[in-house]
Amino acid sequence: MHEQDREANMWVTELGDFAVNLRAVFWIRDRPAAWGASCDIRESVKKRFDKEEIEIPFPYRIIVYKKDLEHKK
Repeated sequence: MHEQDREANMWVTELGDFAVNLRAVFWIRDRPAAWGASCDIRESVKKRFDKEEIEIPFPYRIIVYKKDLEHKK
């Protein structure tokens, strides 16, 4: 089997509070090409998510300082 004939695979590895973690495995011809290819793939995934209106939820917090609570009393 030639490496260009190998399939890419993707698995859901975790369902987190603010994420669905995925693992993608794909073949690259050599190590020097791997960095650029992985960057291109991440960018492609992000652009597709944007096109499909898939938002990545980020956690947020509201911080209340003790001194602010004391002034309200």
